[in-house]
Amino acid sequence: PFLRRLRCLLTQYGLPTDLPKELSYNVILKAMALDKKVSNDQWVFVLPSGIGQVKLVSGIEPSTVEDILKA
Repeated sequence: PFLRRLRCLLTQYGLPTDLPKELSYNVILKAMALDKKVSNDQWVFVLPSGIGQVKLVSGIEPSTVEDILKA
């Protein structure tokens, strides 16, 4: 229910909910490596856990991120 609601809200405001097909995963992963949330060579993700709520998550392998982006 949360993800469905989040997708609906993003769509209502004209925000994308899918990655552009012409964008390669390697480009995304390289850009993520330059993000300010990289700490000790690990990505730190700010993930929504509810409307108005987030969790900080680290220690996710790049291969896992690529699998998620491809899903």
